[in-house]
Amino acid sequence: MATIPVSFTSAPVGAKVYVDDRYLAQAGPATRVPLTGGTHKVRMVHNGIEVVQNVTVSTLRRNAFHWEVGTAALSTTQ
Repeated sequence: MATIPVSFTSAPVGAKVYVDDRYLAQAGPATRVPLTGGTHKVRMVHNGIEVVQNVTVSTLRRNAFHWEVGTAALSTTQ
């Protein structure tokens, strides 16, 4: 199955990124992970603070997500 590159960033940098309950990377300016299209459960954790959200990955949009640590949701970046 084809994958789509997805970007994850956080402020401050370094949040751990889990997708579908699997650790994938630490969020940073160049963090890109390959995911299949569709809905995925994303969990980001930084110093004991976390956010969990379902995101949709698609070839029809930019797949970049950002988390301001301490806020309740991921945002889509342009």
